[in-house]
Amino acid sequence: MNMLKVALIPCVRDSAMTNFLYKNLKTVNWIDTFFKKDQEPEANAADIDICILEDVSFREIFNRCSVQRNNNRITIYLSLVENKLMVGPMHIPGKSAAADAALIYYGKEIGKNFSKDKNFRTSILNEEDFNANSNAFYALFSDLLVELKAVFKNTVYNKSKWINNFQLVALDEQFAYKPVSIFVFPLFDRDSLEKLSPTSIDCQILLRNNAQSKNQYERSPFIDFNKREESYAINDVAIIGGGTSGYSTALSLKNKYPNMRITLIESAKIPVIGVGEATTPVIRRFLFETLKYSPAEFYEKVKPTWKLGIRFFWGLGGDYFFNYPFGRPDVRSSFLFNGDINHASLVSTLMYDDSSFVVETIDPDGTQKLHSISDEIQYALQIDNKKFIGFLKEKAIEAGIILVDDQIIDAEHSADLSEIKTLIGSNGTKYEFDFYVDCSGFKSLLLEKILKTPFISFNDSLFTDTAITGHIPNKNDRIKPYTYAESMSNGWCWGIPMRGEVHRGYVFASSHCTIEEAEKEIVVKNPDILDLGIVKFRSGRHEEICKKNLFAIGNSFAFVEPLESTGIHMILKEVEVLTENIQMIGKSKILRTTINHNMSAHWDYLKGFLAIHYKFNKKYDTKFWKDCREYTDVSQVKFLLDLYDDLGPLSYTNSNIKSMIAQEMKDEIFGLVGFDTILLGQGVVPKNFDSSTFNADLWRMYMQSWEALSSFTIPIGKDLGFLVSRNKQ
Repeated sequence: MNMLKVALIPCVRDSAMTNFLYKNLKTVNWIDTFFKKDQEPEANAADIDICILEDVSFREIFNRCSVQRNNNRITIYLSLVENKLMVGPMHIPGKSAAADAALIYYGKEIGKNFSKDKNFRTSILNEEDFNANSNAFYALFSDLLVELKAVFKNTVYNKSKWINNFQLVALDEQFAYKPVSIFVFPLFDRDSLEKLSPTSIDCQILLRNNAQSKNQYERSPFIDFNKREESYAINDVAIIGGGTSGYSTALSLKNKYPNMRITLIESAKIPVIGVGEATTPVIRRFLFETLKYSPAEFYEKVKPTWKLGIRFFWGLGGDYFFNYPFGRPDVRSSFLFNGDINHASLVSTLMYDDSSFVVETIDPDGTQKLHSISDEIQYALQIDNKKFIGFLKEKAIEAGIILVDDQIIDAEHSADLSEIKTLIGSNGTKYEFDFYVDCSGFKSLLLEKILKTPFISFNDSLFTDTAITGHIPNKNDRIKPYTYAESMSNGWCWGIPMRGEVHRGYVFASSHCTIEEAEKEIVVKNPDILDLGIVKFRSGRHEEICKKNLFAIGNSFAFVEPLESTGIHMILKEVEVLTENIQMIGKSKILRTTINHNMSAHWDYLKGFLAIHYKFNKKYDTKFWKDCREYTDVSQVKFLLDLYDDLGPLSYTNSNIKSMIAQEMKDEIFGLVGFDTILLGQGVVPKNFDSSTFNADLWRMYMQSWEALSSFTIPIGKDLGFLVSRNKQ
């Protein structure tokens, strides 16, 4: 039987604590440690790490904990603090506390702030201390050995002292120790707030090498997928139009079906709109997991900035704003304690401080490194549209996708308008394929113009239809880690921070002001704005997204408006649906009906989700906003609004209620938590807002930990080097 592999990571060589562990933990297999300054332990060689934090400052403790978090290492921490031996907690990445969090908790209990005390250092356990308190040490480390054996034997034990608690032993007393509970410390978001049940902990989580690939559970044991030769009916696909939708579709299909012949037809005479694009975390999954592109190459060529969420200058009057971070913020506790929701999670705290999520740590060999506080943090990208499409086009050429410079102006179709027969180019050239993808944008050439699929307007809920775009120089080089949305007299203004400039756009309703009036207002707000342009759009969707041999992606099927960055988010959702089902769409009418219903419902939900932004915004009392408050149709989400008012924030209801309404939340990003955030952020307080379970002291501790972590991040701007340096392959 293999022994449990443990990496001992001491800060002081040959201390009494280190030697004690080496001597007494005989049932583990010690691997290479950090004793050698010029050599790191073998990556992921250990099942568990034990960090001995002797003679180190809080900053150095934070460095070590940050490295362990970033490397997703399961870790037990040992340290000597204020003449007390602190053992634990056990850090499970993304779920439970680390030593820095425990010190913040302990400091609060004794009235000290170790994170700000420049003179604070942990002590070194000497032989005299050890000999004077040997009973305490043997008792504690016997407990530790029991825990390690339980992990080693892969059994579920009845009480976990090390995951939910840390132990304090006063060295100047007779054998006595005090277990201190820190629950599951919420370093990241609401997922971390949920307390682990000691009786239900699966020890398998501590034995990484036994984990099996997810794909093993998804594949049939009777089929050899590596040897099977696929035979597809759809082998020749045309994509009409380029841009994000066209190139993303082409690359996804080519990735899934390498032998498929894919032709993308676009006209060089149609320019790319050069505006900033804000995204959701879905884009990183698509680029780096699905397509498996090198993040370093992408960051170097596209030069994006990152986005932790959206800051809304919205809801209430004056200079009020609220943060809408990615992840699962605890907006209820923040609102009860602070009167706003801007400290509802670590990510929201970083946004409030205009901070990055990158820390600089020093490895044992003295090397300085930049990395995120944790890979658990969700973030998206803010990108320049021209650079992004240029990158995708380059990848399309590398993948062997055929690019044709032509403008499709017409097409031949079946008599019943169910499918496309032939495309007709600007010079009369005819193109014939097995399958067609309409990425022609708002003109929806194939879906609407040729196959006459009706368009359903959303203008009863979303009144805006025009945007003025431009950019302003970023003179002080301060780049904010979020997109911002500012209420304006007749709509709202976006801000997308890029390297060297900020992309701005005023989204307004032409029914309430002229283009000239809108231009004047955005120039007053941004006197340095350059290269003003006009973009007209319509909010709505078509009745169907797919026909027998046609699928529409992006604006050719649906669009709401730029608020909440749904554009690329939904493009990638539609691309996924097409990629997974293209071979069966033409064969199965039931499948087409299912897809059409599902995608229509998804867009209808987004319509309702965006509508509540307008219905409850009280920032201005102009005619536009008065009309929004009075006439915006929120019937799509009316029952959710009623539940919110009756039961309180929906993401805090019991699991049974959540399961009943989850099916109505069509989007992974804009779901229950998003619904609560937008309403509470605008000051919409439920009539039944239960505060009975709120623990102000515990919440204050959470905030202190987030603020401490935020204070250790490096300045915005400097951290942009992280985009490339952390991802070099």
